[in-house]
Amino acid sequence: ACLFKMHKRASALTFLRKSLDIVKRLSSDEALQKLTISIHTHIGQCLAEMNQDVMAIDHLEQAMKIHLEISESKEHDRVVAELKNYIGICMMHVKNFDSALALFEHAMRIRKCTTIVEDSDEAIALSHEYIGICLIQTDKPSEALFHFERTRDIRKKLSFDENFDENIANNLQNTAVCL
Repeated sequence: ACLFKMHKRASALTFLRKSLDIVKRLSSDEALQKLTISIHTHIGQCLAEMNQDVMAIDHLEQAMKIHLEISESKEHDRVVAELKNYIGICMMHVKNFDSALALFEHAMRIRKCTTIVEDSDEAIALSHEYIGICLIQTDKPSEALFHFERTRDIRKKLSFDENFDENIANNLQNTAVCL
């Protein structure tokens, strides 16, 4: 995790892959499965940040599969929403905008239903922003405008955010593209 945060993705990836190899050799109790989910997720994030999106999608989907196998809440929890967002971002990078759009919409529906409040508003704003970007890429600017406006409105309410001005500037730029 430290190497990942220090932006040493290649080194982090090496350690994560070794960790995954070790975990695969051990028995598969629930604690190890949760660790496996975390490792696959971090590998996916590293690969995505290294522009290896197809391989990132594979690891993120493996994390999702394992999570759904062991989770009691199944498809309606925060982990699923986060994984869908990560996979959606990778899908955008490989220009599969229809799949990305479906993933972001599903993640947003989960976030709206979640009882975890601490980050759901920003996560919903981010989902709206990603949906808007996908809609721009699929030549639906009027639909995108709605989502960019929702992003702006949610983020205005979250004005305590240290990146508020940057987020609003980015959102206004996205809105301008739609006009």
